[in-house]
Amino acid sequence: MISMLFKTFWFLVLSIFSTFAGCYPVPESDIYETEGVASMSVENAVPDDKWERVNHYSSTPLLLGSSEASGIIFQIYIQSPGNYSLWMLSAMKERFPENEPVFIAISDSKGFLQYQGRILPNKTEYLTWSQKDHESTPIEFEQAGFYQLELQFRDHSGFLFEKLHLTKDNVKPPAGFGLPETTAPDLDPVLMKRQQPVMLPPAWAFGLMVWAEDDEEAVIDSLLSEEIWVDAVLHRSDGIQTQIQRPSRLNGQEQVFTAIIVDNSGEEFIPDEIEFSEKRHFMLSGMQNIDNPDFKRLPAKWVNFLPEPSSGISASEVLKQRIEMVSDPARATTEAPFISSGTDDRVTNVLNGDMSDEILIRWVQFSALTGMMHLNIPPNNSSKKFSAGVIQEIRKVTQLRSRLFPYLYSLAHLVRARAENPVRGDGDHKTQFQLGEAFLVAPVFREGDDSRSVWFPEGAWYDYWSGERFEGGQTWLVDVSANEIPLFVKAGSIIPYRSLAGQIMERSNRELTIEIYTGGVGTFRLYEDDGMTNRYRNGEVATTGFRYFETEEYATFTIGRTAGEYEDLPEKRSLSLKFLNINEKPDQVIANSNNLEIGDQDGEWTYDERGQVLTIEWNQLTELKTDFEIRF
Repeated sequence: MISMLFKTFWFLVLSIFSTFAGCYPVPESDIYETEGVASMSVENAVPDDKWERVNHYSSTPLLLGSSEASGIIFQIYIQSPGNYSLWMLSAMKERFPENEPVFIAISDSKGFLQYQGRILPNKTEYLTWSQKDHESTPIEFEQAGFYQLELQFRDHSGFLFEKLHLTKDNVKPPAGFGLPETTAPDLDPVLMKRQQPVMLPPAWAFGLMVWAEDDEEAVIDSLLSEEIWVDAVLHRSDGIQTQIQRPSRLNGQEQVFTAIIVDNSGEEFIPDEIEFSEKRHFMLSGMQNIDNPDFKRLPAKWVNFLPEPSSGISASEVLKQRIEMVSDPARATTEAPFISSGTDDRVTNVLNGDMSDEILIRWVQFSALTGMMHLNIPPNNSSKKFSAGVIQEIRKVTQLRSRLFPYLYSLAHLVRARAENPVRGDGDHKTQFQLGEAFLVAPVFREGDDSRSVWFPEGAWYDYWSGERFEGGQTWLVDVSANEIPLFVKAGSIIPYRSLAGQIMERSNRELTIEIYTGGVGTFRLYEDDGMTNRYRNGEVATTGFRYFETEEYATFTIGRTAGEYEDLPEKRSLSLKFLNINEKPDQVIANSNNLEIGDQDGEWTYDERGQVLTIEWNQLTELKTDFEIRF
């Protein structure tokens, strides 16, 4: 309490001093509003003596250890007056009374109360953003200057506090762990976060990783015999720094790599030489310390939390929690760009091995369409095959993932280029998400469900499996089957596939199938590098742009010349261009002003009237640009 009074005293002194001191355009403060955002964490909080820092899953928040009245104070300098929304990142270690709000009091530099309101805290044990009660009046800062923001607690023992986020007109709501603290008046926090470097995992890590807890070689042989292409085998470790090694090939399997999976993570597990290593390091680690940007040097994570509650929970509920951990931007876990959310020994133990084939299939379907994928095989089950139905679905979705590698790996590069994670949820529909711009994924998590509601964003969308069209901007009830995950593609999307499934490092992008979903316009940029070294950080990366445009009379498709280079960049590609949902046979197909003949050879085209697919076979020199025109 003394520290709070002391800080408040100096806050008033500083405010008075700044009124007379005209030397600096912006006075000194702990936290600034910059570019319409004020971001503040426990690092600059002033709590009373009822709080302590604790380790909790993904960070070290403040824990309130008393049910008595308590408070946390922040000192802020507002540069842009206006209406602001307040968000709080918090969790709950113990149950406290339902609907017990945290009260907010904001005072100006003279100590006059400017605002009173409340915010309902997150009621789960996982750090999640919650927004100020909509029924409260908006937070209005009428003029620039110093303000004191105080959070007031009562009967909140077990409350965990991590961060606050003020955003003008709610234009920049928080996601993951939010933006860096705004401790400087002239640094845009959005740009600061975008500049936090992310080091890419090796290319094989975007395939299928298998975590076999015993009988490893028999498991791998069994899966490969079923045409389930395994890219890496995970070995559990205690996370000691010296155990982080460059991947090596598994004996007997040329393109199966070995890697480490650990429960914990942190800066102490990341060797200094990783920044200067020629080869990419890899470790699939737990969610601890993802509030520290240094984790992005080894950014592959797995959701290693115990389900909440830890007993009496069904497999469906656990799966639903995992989907939300990956898709809900209000969850702190979405800070990690590459999350693997397969099953694990914790899930097996909590459920006492009670997981039906249906839920296991649903889990495999979901994890195959996220940033990374691992398949856990519990001990004593490794030598036994899954049921035929499970094997069939594992084969189906992992081969789809293998073929989608060019798309998935391009999304990985966008994490560096634009700070955009591969999995993108909207926060309102927590059990569905987009995988990049093209795919909308709506996993089924309840056993026995034969339908589910799906919110479709604006635009037209196609069912990936049936081709059925849905208009966006509304919710549809869609039918689901046990062997298909609800998956939709936005009209105008351009999706590159490898022509054949296989191990990631065994195949290449020399032969690609490009699917173009007509009914809209779109672009896509393919990113490529050598997949194993850090040379991409020095510019050894190649990009190829694709663009689709249509009117009622014609459509155009452009393949740009490849910009940049890396070792083994192909001089030409064999492309199969498939334009889907073309409801009439074209009159002409033109490439670079030349009419193409009908046929199935290079430089020719065919039209499947029943499937409504136009296919162009084309050899593309990477140094050249090609313009196609389709006339009706």
